[in-house]
Amino acid sequence: MDPYAIDFRFVVVTHFLGLIGTTNSNVDNLTYTYQANSNKLLTVTDANNTSTAKLGDINDGTNTGNDYTYNGNGNLISDQNKHITFISYNLLNLPEKILVSGKGTVNYLYTADVSKLIKTVVDITSSPVKTTVTDYIEGLVYERDTLRYIIDEEGRIRPEYDSGKALVYHWDYFEKNHLGNVRVVLGDNADTSVYAAIMETANSAT
Repeated sequence: MDPYAIDFRFVVVTHFLGLIGTTNSNVDNLTYTYQANSNKLLTVTDANNTSTAKLGDINDGTNTGNDYTYNGNGNLISDQNKHITFISYNLLNLPEKILVSGKGTVNYLYTADVSKLIKTVVDITSSPVKTTVTDYIEGLVYERDTLRYIIDEEGRIRPEYDSGKALVYHWDYFEKNHLGNVRVVLGDNADTSVYAAIMETANSAT
């Protein structure tokens, strides 16, 4: 029997622990289902949905059917768990417009050599509607015409804007895995913060 001809589906279960308030609990208890004979993800269900905790983890949507759909090229075009209703792609097969239900849109513009040129985020949750434009110019990244960082082969350089103080630049170094994905960011600026232990016996009564 040809093992590559078998009609199979992957179902993977993962667990993630974390704090919900002051309680150590399952933040995510995820089940992944993949399309038959494919690595395309169809659904992610969470047995420990923590949407009210605002932890930034995955939140299982209330939709029925598949969470993810794809176009003929295999590109993701909708994500029900993130409320992404549609993603359109340009002739270069790059994402061009993302529609997020109840939040707004994200638009991308590229050069002919597929370099990202402009990102425009329209936030409809605020009044008036908020539009944020980010420009990418040969490693320089501007947000609302203000330089945010400069990309180099080792990481990035960030300007620190502090009213009444001279402009200071900080270096962030990227630690990458074998696929080139950033796993750790090491910065050169130090920050010291002091927090009161308010739950200690001496302070809990007050």
